[in-house]
Amino acid sequence: MANKWFVRNFAVVNLVLVSFCIISYVATIFSLVFLTYWRWPEGELGGVLDYRWVGISVVHHVVQENLEAVFSFPDYTSYFLTGFITFNLVALFLSRDLDATGQYWIRIRNSTILNIIIAILCEVAYVWWTMMFIDHKLRVTPHIGGVVQYQFPIYIWITHVYQGCKESSLNWHRPDFTLWLLFILLIRAVTMIRRKPNNSSTLA
Repeated sequence: MANKWFVRNFAVVNLVLVSFCIISYVATIFSLVFLTYWRWPEGELGGVLDYRWVGISVVHHVVQENLEAVFSFPDYTSYFLTGFITFNLVALFLSRDLDATGQYWIRIRNSTILNIIIAILCEVAYVWWTMMFIDHKLRVTPHIGGVVQYQFPIYIWITHVYQGCKESSLNWHRPDFTLWLLFILLIRAVTMIRRKPNNSSTLA
């Protein structure tokens, strides 16, 4: 019964999980853009990110050369990516016990392996390439604080601030590899849905 459920809903569940990953990731980055540009009435431009993988991350605002926590958020993107990897691992292990060797199920079995590899690369890119990059560059001494700029879906820029003003334009930038990998997973999920046979007997 579980095997049949995974066969029938594999592509749809993957699509839902990847969609949530993209939404949470883009929302996180744009939130960082807003919060690092946001001025308190007596504050200065710029913020600092204290990123915690699968934990609660905190954005601090720069207020007269001190830091004041203004926003905290769970690491939703990592949660959804972990759920995506787990779901595909379960589907992969269940395929070993399934007697059916239909073409669609063989395609699912092969798809789970590639999905897991891409999702792991995506998790590494998200944590190390994106979030830790932002975390580190916003707090590089001696000028604590900076602003995040995002050109969706191409680049993420970090610009330092000094005494409430932008020090210069675009101190550091990185390609948005995380989102590109998520788009690959999204395209794969949509492709699996389009290739799903209409005859339910072929999915049993």
